[in-house]
Amino acid sequence: MDNGFVKVERKSILALILVAYKSFALSFQRQRGVISSERELLFLAFTGTLILFMANLPIQIIKSSTVIGVEPRIYIGLIGFVSFFFIPLFLYIVSTLLFFIFKFFKGSASFYDIRLALFWSLNVAGPLLILNGLLKGFFFNYEWIGYMSLIFNTFIAWIISSMLAAAEKFKSTLPTFFIAVAFLIIPQFMPLILS
Repeated sequence: MDNGFVKVERKSILALILVAYKSFALSFQRQRGVISSERELLFLAFTGTLILFMANLPIQIIKSSTVIGVEPRIYIGLIGFVSFFFIPLFLYIVSTLLFFIFKFFKGSASFYDIRLALFWSLNVAGPLLILNGLLKGFFFNYEWIGYMSLIFNTFIAWIISSMLAAAEKFKSTLPTFFIAVAFLIIPQFMPLILS
């Protein structure tokens, strides 16, 4: 078992992400043993930011054609600028909120563990986030893309919930997962409820 752990440590971040799909909780535990500084956490926050930017890029390219008075190249540049300066800050704010919410529910993870779980889970979910963004960009006029996006987002919620539950040492991932899925589904049905 230790030899497998050493082999995984030496792999690139892309290989670590692929290995994480075998067990998200175990992947978090491995990263907990490897990542030990705030600088490494910040690197994960910035790679997560890059993933979120790339996932949002196809939709933003389509929206840029509808923005009157702004050249698409400048519009995308502004989105990139705002993303790289504010998304890492937003991720730290979300991890702070999660830390206090989990403390309210008797969570045992440190603030460092919550940040690591959130940032690493975004990196692991990166291929799904980017694929979802590409599909939404290429098939933006099709009705079925909303359902496909909901499926992708549900699986992404499972990845994030699994790692957060592993950080908190919860017995089950399901309560965290169901709450995350509720946050995904409620906005989808709000127009139906309000009409």
